Amino acid sequence: MIAKNGRPLFLLLFLLSAIAAWSQNAHAVRQHRELLFEGQTLCDGKPVTIRYGVASGLREGAFVGTNRQGEPAVDTTLAGKIVIPDSVVVPHDLMVNSQLIFPAGTKLAVACVSRRAFANCRRLTDIVLPQTLVYINDQAFLNCESLTSIVLPARLKRIYPFAFRGCQRLNIIRLRGLQPPDAYNDIFDSATLEHATLIVPGAAADAYRKDYLWNLFRYRFDDIY
Repeated sequence: MIAKNGRPLFLLLFLLSAIAAWSQNAHAVRQHRELLFEGQTLCDGKPVTIRYGVASGLREGAFVGTNRQGEPAVDTTLAGKIVIPDSVVVPHDLMVNSQLIFPAGTKLAVACVSRRAFANCRRLTDIVLPQTLVYINDQAFLNCESLTSIVLPARLKRIYPFAFRGCQRLNIIRLRGLQPPDAYNDIFDSATLEHATLIVPGAAADAYRKDYLWNLFRYRFDDIY
């Protein structure tokens, strides 16, 4: 009887907890969007506009992000090789609720590629990631159909779901880190798991083989690095 009566209370508490978590996440997203700004990067050697942002509570760096409408960080018709710099200079004061977060001229390391930042950039063949990168968020490179290889920097800690889904031609994944980044099992297409070559530092091969996701590439390790 106690269990029967206690179940509605448990469900109510669970619901209230979920609502509170959603509210916190929604607030964080609003703060991100208030702190967006534009900068310049290179695509096939030519300057192009790219969007960046910071979170009001994030002091370690900036992210490459979508705009207020959720559109990608760059023009999706860009073709060729794009280079994401290691750092970016804030072009104007960034404020939240009249509170100064970062003054103009602040130099920030680029620490994150945000959700859908390069989604549907179908003509980009090469994306050079910053050495300062720590996180790649979900769907960051979704449907980058022409991307054939990617180099994941040594500081990278985590890759979120579907980050490289739809990257049909991705066949070389080079990792710089001596420890494999945390990664969800669904970040790549199954075809990538079957056909791509994983290249890691020779001294780190065992660490990658012991990791569930990266071990899916176990027959295609190239330890000469």
